[in-house]
Amino acid sequence: MTSREVHVVVASDDIFSMPLTAAARSAVLRSADPSMVRVTVIDCGISARNRDRISRSLTVDGARVRIVPFTHHVPDSALQGGVIPSVATFARLFTADYVPGADRAVYLDSDTIALTDVAALVDLLEPGMLVAGVVDGQGDGQVRNIERLVPLLPSTPGAIDSPYINAGVLVMDLAAWRSERITERFGELVATTPLRFADQDAINVVCAGRVQTLPTGWNTQTHLLTSTTRSVLDGPEVDARIVHYTSRPKPWHLHGDVGLAEPWFDAVDHTVWSGWRPTQRRLLVPKLRRGWRMVRTRPGQLLAKYWPGGSRSGH
Repeated sequence: MTSREVHVVVASDDIFSMPLTAAARSAVLRSADPSMVRVTVIDCGISARNRDRISRSLTVDGARVRIVPFTHHVPDSALQGGVIPSVATFARLFTADYVPGADRAVYLDSDTIALTDVAALVDLLEPGMLVAGVVDGQGDGQVRNIERLVPLLPSTPGAIDSPYINAGVLVMDLAAWRSERITERFGELVATTPLRFADQDAINVVCAGRVQTLPTGWNTQTHLLTSTTRSVLDGPEVDARIVHYTSRPKPWHLHGDVGLAEPWFDAVDHTVWSGWRPTQRRLLVPKLRRGWRMVRTRPGQLLAKYWPGGSRSGH
């Protein structure tokens, strides 16, 4: 079979530069033909130093990398409504504008690691489908049973029976997104409606009726693994092809599950961060930066959560 370009898209601010690089590097590392991998990094505030690190880590084995600045506007109301207070989480909604030469692309969250060639994932997207992903582990897999989203669903056939997928690993039909103004519809929804799960809710609402489910191994959400399977990701009971670190602690946190984190450290050791391991000192600055970002972008929700009498319910 003739090799063809495989477009992999990642997005991050500066805080997640290293995890982003590990995710993208794993896709290159596992590719049968790395020279055909095209990585697009959507830069949501990455420092010049880390852009250089990303470029040096991913321009390997013939793979190519583009780092493009995120230029779309995300309103403050969208940041207040979501669980994750970061512009970067919305970047995947605008992928079609940042990878203009691609008809299809695979999007990987910064907390994912590929264990196999993602080229096979691209071929799974069926004709007529706008996006494909694995059912999200937080619900029953049906958008019709998520009350906050039902009023937002389009009136198109099949929308109410659409699955609700996790946005951490996606296959996108970018050609259809462009021809059908899907990106514009994402922007309109985000601008007018605060969404609890931000980009994930937007994707499942706008694409409802044309959302395809993938086998769970393509987005192995770690919070769904049992104590037995957590340390044996490649065992017969867990057909893990992409690991998605949905639980905490993440591999880059202290006291993470060693067996679960091993593929992540392997990917890191193939980057310019080779040998990096978490320590209290290394993690302090990112924690402070993340806390400051939350104060700036989520003051209302922080007050509601921690002010006496406020809500302390979890996500």
